[in-house]
Amino acid sequence: MIVSLLFSSFGLFAQIQQETCISNINLDQYKLSIEQSKKRNFINQNNNTYSIKLKPHIIRRSNGTGGLSQSELLASLTQLASIYIPIGITFEFCEANFIDDNEIFDELIAFSNEECTMGNQYRDPTAINVFYAPNAVGCLNFFPNCGNPNCSGTFPVNWAYFPSSENEWVVMNNSFATQDLTLSHEIGHFFNLLHTNQRNNIERVVREGSNANCNRFGDLLCDTNASPTLSPNAPLSNVNDKCQYIGTETDPLGEPYNSIKFGVSPQVNNIMHTGFRDSDLECRTRFTNGQINRMQASIKNDYGHLSATCENNCLDDIIITQNVTSGQIDIQEASNTIVAKNKIFSNATASYSAGLDITFKPNFDANLGSDFEASIKECSNAQRNLPIAINNKRVNYSFIKDGNNLIVYPNPSRGNITIEYPFSNLDSYQIELYNYLGSKMLEKSVSKSNNIVDLEILPNGIYFIKLFDKQSVITKEIIISK
Repeated sequence: MIVSLLFSSFGLFAQIQQETCISNINLDQYKLSIEQSKKRNFINQNNNTYSIKLKPHIIRRSNGTGGLSQSELLASLTQLASIYIPIGITFEFCEANFIDDNEIFDELIAFSNEECTMGNQYRDPTAINVFYAPNAVGCLNFFPNCGNPNCSGTFPVNWAYFPSSENEWVVMNNSFATQDLTLSHEIGHFFNLLHTNQRNNIERVVREGSNANCNRFGDLLCDTNASPTLSPNAPLSNVNDKCQYIGTETDPLGEPYNSIKFGVSPQVNNIMHTGFRDSDLECRTRFTNGQINRMQASIKNDYGHLSATCENNCLDDIIITQNVTSGQIDIQEASNTIVAKNKIFSNATASYSAGLDITFKPNFDANLGSDFEASIKECSNAQRNLPIAINNKRVNYSFIKDGNNLIVYPNPSRGNITIEYPFSNLDSYQIELYNYLGSKMLEKSVSKSNNIVDLEILPNGIYFIKLFDKQSVITKEIIISK
C-alpha cells in the first residue's frame, strides 16, 4: 500500500510538471464539482452581461519591496479583460492590496495551512480574490488540505478553487501572471470549468450515439473535443507551430484523438486545455459556447453574493505607516478617520479619503514630485467639505464627486468614446486620461457639442478619466479592448 501510494504521487508530479495548474488536485472537491456541473448547464438566451468585482493581492517582502510590479499587474488584468469581455463577463478591478510577509514571499505552498490562513485573513468576501505570489509552488509528495506539508520537492504552479470550496480565491505564481492566458485559465476553474482532458484518458472521441460519454467524463461538455493526458514519456511536442495537434494517442476504444473518421481533433486553442507541453500553452485563445454557458450559470447560481463594484468597502479607521515609494500607488479609504504617519516619495501616487477626519502626524511628508490627494467624503461618495491640515498647515487637495455623474460610453471601448456630464452648467471642461500606473496619456478640452474623444492610438488596458469642472474632480474608469 505504501509503495503504491508513493508511485502514484510520483506519477502525479511528473504530469503536473507539464501542466503548471493543479486546480483539480482535491479529489473530494473535484467529484462534488462534477455533480454540481451536471446541473448547471443553461442557455443565456437574454445575452446577459455579468459584472464581478476582482481584488488583486500582491505579496511582497516584509519591508515592502519585491512582488509583482504595477505594469505586470496591469498587463495581467488587461489580458483577463480582453478574454472575458467578449463573452459577457466583465470585471471591476479594485485597487491592489499589498501583503508584506517574508514567509509567504519566499514560498507559498498550495493547499497548505499558510495558504488558508493568508486567504481567510486577506480575502474580500464580496470579490474574486487573486493572490500574486513570487514563489507559489506545489508539493512533490503531499497535497494537504490546509495542512502542514512535508515536501521532498516543489515546483512552480498556479491554482484556483471550484465553487464547491469555501476558498473563493485564485493563486498565481508571478512567473505566469502575464503568460499564455494562465489567469484566464484559473478564473475558468473558479467559474466551475474543468480541464478539457479531465480524468486521465477516459473520455471517448465520438460525440454522439451509445458510445459517446462526453456528458459523463472529461470536462462533462460535448462541444470540447476529447483530449489525451500527456504522459512523461510522450514525444517532445504533440502540437506543431501552427497550434495543431499532431499526436498519435488513442481513446479507450482505440480511436485516434486526431480522428479523420469523426472529423475532430483536440482543441489546442481552448483556454482550459492542459497536459501538453508548456511551450504549447501559448496556443490557448478561446472558450466554447458550452464553457461560456457553464461559467455564466456558475456566476448566477454560485456567486450571487459577489459585488459588481469596488465601492463602499471601507474600514472604519486606518493608521497609515507604510511609506509609498517611487512608482507605487497607494489608495486608502476609511469610513471615519485616517491617521497618516508615512512618507510619500517623489514619483509616487497616493490618495487618502475619510468620512470624518484625516490627521497627518509630524513625520508625515509628501515629497516634491509626488502626486498626493486627500479628501473628506463618505464611502458612499457623498462629499463633505471639511478642512484638512498637515502639522496645522493647510494643504491643497481636491474632492472627488460620485463618478456616476460622469457618463462615458461605450465602456469597454474599441477606441472612440463619448463623454457626457449632464449635471454641469459649463459649456466646456477639461479632461485628463491616465493609465493604471498613473501616467498621463491625454489632456483635452471637451464640450457638449464636441464630446467624442479618439483613443485609437492607445493600447488595450484600464484607464482613468479625470474631469475638472472648477470646483471638483470626477474620476471614471474605462477599459479599451480592441
